[in-house]
Amino acid sequence: MKKYLTLILSLFTLTTIAQQLPNASFEAWSLTGNDEKPDDWNQLNESLPDAVAVFVPKTCYKETSPHSGTYCVKLETVNVSFQGPVNGILTTTDIITSPPYGVNGGLPYPYRPDSLVGWYKSAPASGDLCTIEITLLDVNADTVGRGKF
Repeated sequence: MKKYLTLILSLFTLTTIAQQLPNASFEAWSLTGNDEKPDDWNQLNESLPDAVAVFVPKTCYKETSPHSGTYCVKLETVNVSFQGPVNGILTTTDIITSPPYGVNGGLPYPYRPDSLVGWYKSAPASGDLCTIEITLLDVNADTVGRGKF
C-alpha cells in the first residue's frame, strides 16, 4: 500500500519581498468552480484539462491551522488510478500539465533575496519527500538564483 504526503504551508515569504509576493500569507481565497484556491497562486487541479481533471482528486485545500493569521494551504499527494501518485503543487507560475511537464513564467522580481522564510507542517509516510523551491530568472529567462529545501 502506498502512502502519501500531506503538507501544510503557512506564511510563505521571501525576506526582502514580503510585500511584493502576492497573497504571501494565504489569507485571500476565491471560489473557482466548486473549490476555493488561494488568490494569485496556481494549483494543479485548476491547471489540468477538463477531461483529466475529473479523475484527479483535490490536491489543494484551505486550512484553518496556520502558524499565524487565519488560513494556510494544505497540499496533498493523491492517487490517480491510471497514473499513480500525483503531487500537490502550488506556484506563482503556470503549471504545464503535458509532457515534458513543469512550470513556466513567474513574477518580476528586481531584488536579491538571501533566504526563503516560511512555516510548514508535514506528516510524511516512509519514503515521502517535500520540496520547496524558488528559482530567480533574468529578463532572458536565464537562471540567476535558485534555492531548494
